[in-house]
Amino acid sequence: MDTTLSAQLHNELLAPKISASQPGAVIAVYRDGEMIASACAGVDDITKTTPEPLTETTLMYIASVSKQISATTVLMAAKHGELDLDEDIRRWVPELKLEGVTVRNCLNHTAGVPDYYAAAMVAGVALIEINSLDTFLSWISTVTKGSYVPGTNQGYSNTGFALAALAAERASGIEFPSLVEESVFRPLGMNDSFIIRTLGQFEQGMAMSFTAQPDGSFVRVSMGVGEVEPVRNVSGGGQVISTLNDFGKWHAFLRDGRVLGKDVREELFERVVLADGQVSSYGLGIEHEQRGETIAQCHSGGMWGYTAYSLVDQVTGLSVACFSNRSDYSAPDNAWRAFQLASSLAGIAGFWYSDEGHNIVQLEVLADGNLNAKLRLAGPGFVMQRNGERRWTREDDFSLIEMIDGRLHIATAFGVNVPYSKLAAAGPPPSAAVGLYREPGWNREVQITQLEEQLTVILPGDQKLPVLPVGQTEELWLGELPAGWLVVDRAEPNRVRLAVGVFEAELQRSTD
Repeated sequence: MDTTLSAQLHNELLAPKISASQPGAVIAVYRDGEMIASACAGVDDITKTTPEPLTETTLMYIASVSKQISATTVLMAAKHGELDLDEDIRRWVPELKLEGVTVRNCLNHTAGVPDYYAAAMVAGVALIEINSLDTFLSWISTVTKGSYVPGTNQGYSNTGFALAALAAERASGIEFPSLVEESVFRPLGMNDSFIIRTLGQFEQGMAMSFTAQPDGSFVRVSMGVGEVEPVRNVSGGGQVISTLNDFGKWHAFLRDGRVLGKDVREELFERVVLADGQVSSYGLGIEHEQRGETIAQCHSGGMWGYTAYSLVDQVTGLSVACFSNRSDYSAPDNAWRAFQLASSLAGIAGFWYSDEGHNIVQLEVLADGNLNAKLRLAGPGFVMQRNGERRWTREDDFSLIEMIDGRLHIATAFGVNVPYSKLAAAGPPPSAAVGLYREPGWNREVQITQLEEQLTVILPGDQKLPVLPVGQTEELWLGELPAGWLVVDRAEPNRVRLAVGVFEAELQRSTD
């Protein structure tokens, strides 16, 4: 495992958003299906007396990321001759009254069948109710008009995947959750993964989900657990429960078709061509998504307060899975940021320091490969546009960030290119720096002390300046002041400087 990358994932993507006692998220980076880094934060259920921390083995609901697994299951049934993707789906699901809809239409969102979640919302039907298979089938039998002629347009519809799953189930004679296990999970060795079979189903090791409230609290989303009769659940559009450990095996299949077949993988990836010749970014349950210069095979998911995202890049061999049990965590953005950190942008994120003016810059890698740069910890950032492999530009004084021979260079005021060094985590401030000093220019007393466990600089007139730890080099410890920086020599803690831009005052230890 890459411990450096794992630490970056935690520090950049999890720690700023998730506390140890909150619902959280798990994220992993794989290379050719092998996990090379991971990070986890938060707990499985904040309503429990003793919540368990989220880990790589926590069972997470992955919502619509399930669609690629459902589509593969249907493709395997077709491969075994149990159904034809291009036949009228009413052969297997006669409850559908719409004509001309094929199994393939259902898997690539070109069927024109209305989304059953949207229909339930408009009618005021509870989400848990429409997820009952019997309720779903009663509703689909009332649909007499599609949104468009099948194959002429494309519109996201969970209904299509529910119909395709039913077709595969009835064609094979095996309930769809069992069919997924037999066709996909067991052959790939995803032994902890499964599909929810009944409403309210809960298995040991599953994380419960929560919606974030405006006041910062969280409300549990029940999914009917302990509240409804365990009747058969709709399958196909979501419902997969998996783990980070298992999901690398799925990504291995998406990389090269191993175990299940390259032919299945290729059909899964094949882009939709509409009747008028337009080519879509969607295949069968999977999308070819572009951010920056990268085109990856992806899908997002969001349901019951869970969020999820899967990303596979065929060029680098890297892939990312991100699962969360809180509604306010953006799995797509953080998965893409993880990819950027793991690829050519590894090492860019963090704090950078130049002793030519005591400038400190915090860089954050964005999902599209651009950078968010901040000159103050609490101040606003600004976006630098990626303009090359390791080069970012902006039309302003802060105009260029570039990696040259392994060292970061930044052009700031007057376009002057200045080298910067990466800062390590700050650690505690050197205790020997605490004491009384005199500022030589004005010969005034300056005190450095600890106030309520906060390192503080006290200027004449009792002006208290809190010091926020930023980072350290082998020689220096650096902290941010409301205006400027405190610079402490780690080898000689008596050498302390106050710096504002290119000006610095080296304080003199008082002997009084």
